[in-house]
Amino acid sequence: MPLAFVLAACNFQSMAQRGAIEDHPAVEQAGAAAQLPFGSLTDHPCPNIFEPPCADGTGCLPVNGTVISDGPPFQAPEFSWTYGCNPDGYHLTLRCTDPLLCDLPVLSQDLTTYDPSIHGPARSFDPGITLQPGYYHWWISAYQSDIFPSSVGAGTSYSFYVGNICDGVEDLVAPLLDFPWSSTVFQTYDPSFPVNFSWHLPDSPFVACLPDDFNGQIAENSAFTLRVQNIVTIPGLVNNGEPEEVLKRCRTYYWRVRAMLNDEGGPWSETRTFKIMPEGSQVCLYAVIARARANLTCRVGPSTAYGKLAYLAAGETHPVDGRNASGTHVRLADLLCYVPRELVELETEEPFPGPDVGELLSILPDPPLPTVTPTEEPRSLTCNPSLGKTACANAGGVYACFGAGCTCVCP
Repeated sequence: MPLAFVLAACNFQSMAQRGAIEDHPAVEQAGAAAQLPFGSLTDHPCPNIFEPPCADGTGCLPVNGTVISDGPPFQAPEFSWTYGCNPDGYHLTLRCTDPLLCDLPVLSQDLTTYDPSIHGPARSFDPGITLQPGYYHWWISAYQSDIFPSSVGAGTSYSFYVGNICDGVEDLVAPLLDFPWSSTVFQTYDPSFPVNFSWHLPDSPFVACLPDDFNGQIAENSAFTLRVQNIVTIPGLVNNGEPEEVLKRCRTYYWRVRAMLNDEGGPWSETRTFKIMPEGSQVCLYAVIARARANLTCRVGPSTAYGKLAYLAAGETHPVDGRNASGTHVRLADLLCYVPRELVELETEEPFPGPDVGELLSILPDPPLPTVTPTEEPRSLTCNPSLGKTACANAGGVYACFGAGCTCVCP
């Protein structure tokens, strides 16, 4: 299944850099307007100096997900960005995820070249170098010498891949998962919790060729058959994404990722699990309810050797108080009869965080086997107000609903 896409941008300022800005002596001096020749930051020629380039999420190239595949040799891209004023200059850093493997020193350069066409310092830079195949990050920040030097500034980071696209699906390599780590437990007061997934391609050594996409899946069982959803990413070859739907508390989730080529998938990564649980004193409530998937029969015991006791209509629900030892049948607490586990959907008041709600059920001993051939019709029930609709009718009662709820009216 192809990935769905959501447009997003990756702009951030690290806590370390923010702290460096706030603690810099020049910034403290800027707090006193009388000590500044321009009076206040509002009067400064570049009042946006504390904002990162491309602050609105647009204008920076290359963007996340870019693949430079024209090579070898692979020419480094021209870097460009936007800014709201004209600072003294910019500082550009280019890093490879594995500098030894990529055979490229870290590129760290101040850019102050005057360009009359834009009336300010350079807003583009062509390093004029070739790159080895790999995964690269580039960082651009603005600086103003009368406030802070080029080593400090609010910056914006993007990433891109360098390498040839694979010729066939058989060349694809399974990605390595980063976050969430296996068995991570998230705790939250909110009914749902935002999770950002990340992964990467092997880089020691780097893969021989690149996919054109990634496909990630999230499920509530290890077979990826229960409530499966995709991990949504922005366009391009990006290493992170978000759930297609919100993830809820009191559940265990499984996730995996594979590389894609022309909508065909390569080998899956390992599978990891994580839980989302309530915070503090909040607890998960696990009252188990059985919902019939079809019209079915409820028997005295957990096999066809037992007589029929009641009928359930598709969609009808009943509380469950246990199961047989092999787990093939569950017992309905209000009818005291058994239905096949595969013919009912087990639900809980709060979603159960395990792979199978059946783990919650107590194991009940089998009732004594009947000494005669079981009848084909349900046995008579003693009418009582707690019976469900079908059981009430079988017992000769009338199922009626009033303002306070529904009850079985017995003769």
